[in-house]
Amino acid sequence: MAAGREDLARPDGKRSLGGRSPLGALLSLGVLSLALALAACRGVQHGDRGVTTPAYRCSDCNVLLISIDTLRADHLHAYGYGRDTSPNIDRFAREAVLFEQNINTGGGTLPVHVSMFTSLPPLVHGVWADNGRALASERVTLAEQLHAAGYHTRGYTGGGFMQAMFGLAQGFDYFYDQGGDFKLELPLLNEWLVPWAGGKFFLFLHTYDVHSGFDKLPYDHGKPFNDRFTAGLHVGFDGCRNGACASELLSAVNHGIERGQLKAGQVFSPAEIEYMKGLYDGGIAYVDAELGFLFEELKSLGLWDRTLIVLTADHGEEFAEHGKFLHDENFDEIARVPLIVRFPHGVYGGRRISELVSTLEVMPTILDVLGIPPNPEIEGRSLMPLIAGGREGRPWVYMAGALEKLRTPTWSLFAGERGPWWLYDLRHDPGETVDVIRAHPETAAALYGHYLEARRHDLRGWRRLLPKGPGALVRMSQGDRARLRSLGYAE
Repeated sequence: MAAGREDLARPDGKRSLGGRSPLGALLSLGVLSLALALAACRGVQHGDRGVTTPAYRCSDCNVLLISIDTLRADHLHAYGYGRDTSPNIDRFAREAVLFEQNINTGGGTLPVHVSMFTSLPPLVHGVWADNGRALASERVTLAEQLHAAGYHTRGYTGGGFMQAMFGLAQGFDYFYDQGGDFKLELPLLNEWLVPWAGGKFFLFLHTYDVHSGFDKLPYDHGKPFNDRFTAGLHVGFDGCRNGACASELLSAVNHGIERGQLKAGQVFSPAEIEYMKGLYDGGIAYVDAELGFLFEELKSLGLWDRTLIVLTADHGEEFAEHGKFLHDENFDEIARVPLIVRFPHGVYGGRRISELVSTLEVMPTILDVLGIPPNPEIEGRSLMPLIAGGREGRPWVYMAGALEKLRTPTWSLFAGERGPWWLYDLRHDPGETVDVIRAHPETAAALYGHYLEARRHDLRGWRRLLPKGPGALVRMSQGDRARLRSLGYAE
């Protein structure tokens, strides 16, 4: 996706603002002020952190970083979901620190994972799905820092945009990216892990198993998972319309909606949308079951309490909450993703932190726990002071992508370079359904100032790093492109 696109359709079907916004006059009159922005972000409630305690350190811990592609936080029982989609993750969360408001950096699978690996925002590292560039070799990744510190580094991914050709393998001793997801990845991991002779390791595990697929059903995991949350929904939906199926169908519907030719309700009935949601939840249950086996294996090998385990995701998924499907936009069903950190022996277990944090924090937090100084380029900050009770969360997170967003603990502002578009009051409207930009012009103006500040900061960072060389051009085969199309990523 290209950053900063201005010609997107609004959720209500109208086009986005092409000239000056209605708030342009306010902005030109200097309404922006730091005090207003801080007021907009004030009132953040601490999670159940207890008193300030010394931050945990473990210089000889192993590290396991798990990224479940397309997993929205609010479909996990640990995050309050009504369905029992994730019993193993829930048990894991009870022994861990759960961040309730973790917001991704925007842009989709590839830029978010590069941000996770480098602690650089997408506009700074410059790796996007549609610009054909890999991560520049000069950038320093989490795997490279851990490798330099004596860790054996291994990655297992579902392929697609998680392939080595995009620069994601920098620093890994072994990087599997041929697809197959957990059905292939976990046996391969187990073959290596069981006879492992010792020494510190860093494992990165990624799966598309929750992602929309390319068979007839968009979220297909076979029995019993397809049936677990769809019982009673006799819709007769086989995942296809007019010869297009699964991701291809959902992507085509999105394009029709963007062109103003379709509405979601014209293609799918409410029952069919609920059916797809049930299939998606079944995919979460499948991944949860597989993770349960992995967790038991770690315990049987004596590694459970010798390993720092971080579970997160790149983005969520939309089921027509804002009129579309898949994950093209930055509304909260896509923006808010899980972040759950389990320390050895369950240190800090059970804490829930409500303050705002970002994907950028993953790398510096892991390095902080291990006592490894981060490289000076990083933009994120360790969560350890927040976990230990000594610091507030972020006042805002800037999300790049086709539909840019400034997210605070209480407000959600969508904007572009020409002005603010929509403002949502998350305290009273967590689903972002009612645009209140005209009711709160001063708040919108203040937040827009910080949106511009964040965007310009990232562009300055990109220019600062650019002289060291942009990433190489990515050469994709026809097979690579077919795999990406099947995942709904390429046109």
